[in-house]
Amino acid sequence: MCLCEACTSEFEKSAQVKCRECGKPYCECLCAPKALLDVGIKEARCLFAYDTRSHNTAADRVIYSLKRTSNRDVTVFLSRLLAERIASDFAREGRDIRSFSIAYAPRRTASVIEYGGDHMKAVAKETARLLGIKHTDLFKSKVTSAQKTLSADKRVLAAKEGYTLRRGAASLIQGKPFILIDDIITTGATLAACVSLLKSADAGKICVYCIAKPK
Repeated sequence: MCLCEACTSEFEKSAQVKCRECGKPYCECLCAPKALLDVGIKEARCLFAYDTRSHNTAADRVIYSLKRTSNRDVTVFLSRLLAERIASDFAREGRDIRSFSIAYAPRRTASVIEYGGDHMKAVAKETARLLGIKHTDLFKSKVTSAQKTLSADKRVLAAKEGYTLRRGAASLIQGKPFILIDDIITTGATLAACVSLLKSADAGKICVYCIAKPK
């Protein structure tokens, strides 16, 4: 994906927006929402800030395009940024990325049908390819309502009831470390449900990443 010079500058600024909790730029923010803290995840990393109320900035338009059009160029663009962030973090922290696999929070079936695919499955596959590691389809979505239409409490409940492990997934999880990704972390309910499922199958280390966090 090629952004014009003005949009590139605008997009890069979205990574420098400061988190209201920690005061660090979003590209450095590690803040995890309560739902993730409740399942033992203390850090949730992202690429940039996203304004859920508009599509007026380059970052907002990129997210909108990813979610609504399954645009291949957007998928490759964001996967490259995500892979670079993950590789940088792992190198700095001395972790061997070769032992990890990428897992993702799947899209609800109605959205897959409406928009023609699961955008995060495509991002997981491309990010894993760039990092030279495996990606795995571990979760099945039974979610019926869009998370954005629910209150925070109802999001947590819907996510807990809305995700299960795929048949045979437990044998792929036991003792293995995972990089768990999603597009946007708002309440963290979806990723928290996936973390709980990984832990129920005795997963090893779990690192959480998302493309964006809301401003």
